[in-house]
Amino acid sequence: MSLLRIAFVAGSLAASASAVEVAGSLLIDLDAVDYRAADGIWPQHSLTGIQGSFAKLPAGTPKLQTIGGKVSLVLDGDDDYLTGPLTTSALYAAGANHSVEYWVFQGQARPEETVISWSGRGAPNGSGAAFRYSSAAGSGAVGRWGGPDMGFAAPLLGGPELGKWHHIVLTYDGTTQRLYVDGALNTSEASALDALDSKPMYIGTERLPDGTDSGRTRQFSGAISRIRVHSGVLTGDQILSNYTAEAPLHPGITSVPLSHPPIHRWSFNEAVGAAPEGTLVKDGIGGLTAMIRGQGATLTGSQISLPGGLPATLPAYVDLPNGLISGRQHLTLEFWATQTSTQAGSRMVSFGRSNAGEINAAGNATAFSGVDYLSLYANVNTTTSMRL
Repeated sequence: MSLLRIAFVAGSLAASASAVEVAGSLLIDLDAVDYRAADGIWPQHSLTGIQGSFAKLPAGTPKLQTIGGKVSLVLDGDDDYLTGPLTTSALYAAGANHSVEYWVFQGQARPEETVISWSGRGAPNGSGAAFRYSSAAGSGAVGRWGGPDMGFAAPLLGGPELGKWHHIVLTYDGTTQRLYVDGALNTSEASALDALDSKPMYIGTERLPDGTDSGRTRQFSGAISRIRVHSGVLTGDQILSNYTAEAPLHPGITSVPLSHPPIHRWSFNEAVGAAPEGTLVKDGIGGLTAMIRGQGATLTGSQISLPGGLPATLPAYVDLPNGLISGRQHLTLEFWATQTSTQAGSRMVSFGRSNAGEINAAGNATAFSGVDYLSLYANVNTTTSMRL
């Protein structure tokens, strides 16, 4: 893992398009502004061909938030999905024409994250229907099971740019799937599709044919503002028209002055080279000092690289001064980091105390349990529910 910067800040950091192009008829029409937080129901925005609302799980916590200037429904990828009505033959008949259109925002995309789905995972090939914004090369855009899966193509390999709103559309005309991103055709392929009959629709996940959830690794973690499913095939011109009409409603993130300036900042801009045990790292604002514990750290002049690894290797970490967050009612922790490997319990930052007192050494020579601690994990595919 490489850390570029850690900063502490004291304090805390509906419009609709006039008309959209429709192909055939609208089967599903969802707008985040309609979500009812009180009962976890997402009703449809208009009268549609497949009637019925979507409902969250009892323990789910979808939230209405303004992300990048647009009111959206935010799902955390941890059982935040919603279950909706059963599909009709308009979607499950062999070769059924359809267009699936959605506006989504991602901060970090895992290999397969599903925005909307129906049918189910499993054989035969071409029977799935999972529409995604994720990074897998061969299935990050659409999951159909087998050969008909699709990933985003160049210049969007690995998915559209993170941290921005995107308009994603998948059309199927009975023989060919076409994928559009932000009004432009990205890729296409010939496919024979036949979804499973009369299965529930889902927002934020996909299911196995027996109705059980496919797991958190395919649950969507991001923001959704609109979802539309059409019974016909949108043309390229229609898709561009819808993108052009709704893009101004999704302006994106803009920089604003901080309401409170940072009170501490570690920029890791010390001299380039190895940073052995005991190396000091300066706080450029607050005048405090952190220390490198363990082995294998390297300073690049603008970041610190930490090796990770098993406790027996005494992998290096940055030991920040005590008392940074205790006693504060409001606090923002901000950092830039790149994770280069994955393992269970991969902590980006961790604050707290232990039942054995303060631990000032790498490895696990001293047995202890955390007490009153706050940790932020950056795991991908391994123990995905462990984030905060």
